[in-house]
Amino acid sequence: MELLFLWIENDGITIKNQSFNFSNHIKFQLEEIEEFHKRITLIEEENFIDSFFDNSSSIIFGNSVLQAENRIANVTAVIGENGVGKTNLLNYIKDCFEGKTPVNSEYILAFKDLEKNIIKFYHTLKESKLEIIGPITGFTIDEPIYEDQAYEEYIFADSNLIFYSPIFDLRDYPPLVSNEFKGYIDVSTNALIENDVLRKGDRYPDNISEIELHKFSNIRRQFDMVLNKHLLDIDINFPAEINIIFHRKGFNSNKIPRNLNFESEEIFLNLDKLIDEAWNDVNSKLNLIKKRLDKINFPNSDFPHYIYDEEYRFQILQKLKVEFTYCIIHNFFNNLNSEYKADIGIKSDDLKGENLFEKTSFFFEHQKWGVSEENKGVQVLGFYNSIFNLIDIVDFESHPVQDDANYFVTDINGGVVALSNYENYISSMPLKYKENFLSTSWRNMSSGESALMDLYSRLYFAHGQLVNEKKFKSKKKFVYLLIDEGEVGFHPQWQSEYFYNLINFVSKLYLDYKVQIILTSHSPFIVSDLPKENIIFLEKKENLCEVISLKKDQTFGANIHTLLSNQFFMSDGVIGKFARKKIHDELEPLLNMNTKKNDLERLKKFINTIGEPVLRSKLTEILTSKNNY
Repeated sequence: MELLFLWIENDGITIKNQSFNFSNHIKFQLEEIEEFHKRITLIEEENFIDSFFDNSSSIIFGNSVLQAENRIANVTAVIGENGVGKTNLLNYIKDCFEGKTPVNSEYILAFKDLEKNIIKFYHTLKESKLEIIGPITGFTIDEPIYEDQAYEEYIFADSNLIFYSPIFDLRDYPPLVSNEFKGYIDVSTNALIENDVLRKGDRYPDNISEIELHKFSNIRRQFDMVLNKHLLDIDINFPAEINIIFHRKGFNSNKIPRNLNFESEEIFLNLDKLIDEAWNDVNSKLNLIKKRLDKINFPNSDFPHYIYDEEYRFQILQKLKVEFTYCIIHNFFNNLNSEYKADIGIKSDDLKGENLFEKTSFFFEHQKWGVSEENKGVQVLGFYNSIFNLIDIVDFESHPVQDDANYFVTDINGGVVALSNYENYISSMPLKYKENFLSTSWRNMSSGESALMDLYSRLYFAHGQLVNEKKFKSKKKFVYLLIDEGEVGFHPQWQSEYFYNLINFVSKLYLDYKVQIILTSHSPFIVSDLPKENIIFLEKKENLCEVISLKKDQTFGANIHTLLSNQFFMSDGVIGKFARKKIHDELEPLLNMNTKKNDLERLKKFINTIGEPVLRSKLTEILTSKNNY
């Protein structure tokens, strides 16, 4: 059901006796008729347009072409200055959804049943009468239902809720309630960091920080979205390249505890010796190449001239393979050492091959760590070979590999191959905790691009939760999507496109759902993208929030400069505080009849730096008259 109205008696923080209209169809006016008697009058909005956010576009989904028609039930933006209570309002809606509102906090909820054309009211007014005055064309208004804090299964039986916030808030970390115990899908940064940490023993390594683990998991979620072949029609400019990075963490066969059996320890020492020999060999060859090339002059080169030599390139890639082999061998035995005397079914004398790489491949193919009737064992060979294949096709022209590098650049498909094979390797280990040595990162991605990728990939991840998770997978086809300052980190141009892209993405992704979006923002572009009936303006008064009504001013399609000039946004004007004070201080001499010549020259230069043409012209005029005085 679409949420139309919420009155909150007291949230215990910043909201006290406030009414919030979420409907662009119906205006709700709450009055206190007398003590213990409240009346809500419903008034139809004269400019209401049904399906205002209808996308009506098609999308290719698998082998079918489906219509992304009228997926958005409604959109409401909550606008206000910092600390006014925007996030508190979203939190209260989440609490209502889970039936966890503050003790003794009274509220009134109104919904629109879109299937039965009924307006429904639920409230927790223990001693007050609630009177409803209509009518609304085409809708029946039910009698208000009193619910004693135990209503959530009844009211929200047909709904799910998703909460997104890109902000990492230390005040709420770690979360008081773990994700697994929430009745809604939380894809906020705080919740996902906690969720990613909980999954350390499942798919991800143990020896990286919570932030690194979250970053690694974020990229995995982004890859899942980018490569979903069933979703082909969403217009997003994804990064084309990623960095594959491997990190050294040496294994010492004499470390405590020494859990390797004799055969495993002997294999490790054998392979580790081959790594040292290969390392010395490739460095020797590179030094000879450098000596030869140093005798040749390469004018106007932006890079070390070695990289233009084919033999040098080949040896650099060989060195990168040796580095990777070192990392994966040491990682394998670091993890193996966590299981006491594990039998891997192979001895040092069994190794076959002409060199380090061949013997390593043979070992990975024939080792039997974790093999049983139910399990295939540790899947390491596919990962080893996939990285070698990607190193072989590194584009030296675009991304030359430097000597002693521990990373290389590949395209998005290569990144998914690397990360997928790595996760297969890590997750196949019969251990609760695993050591890590590989990471990935998008190449040349700005913070704004990263924020955009986060928004899309988390909404995609949330959609997957709706479809696949048992506690969300049901006949619930209505979704409340709460977004807290989703445009944080965006360039103004991207802010102007944010709402358009959000509506398109949600319409095309959530094809099987009706979605109501409630978002908070500081951006004037959001206000310009919405009629005033779709906006809740909040103002801070005596440390509490107050809903402000715009009686005449329309916002949809309004010029953002006009919106910024509105006192609601910029109570001190649209000029920065430093500039405002500097102009005031510097121009005081213009009012002084005893201004010296050097003061006027300084003022002339200062006035010429002012960007606002009308102000600059007027000040120049005043300065000229002073000069002539």
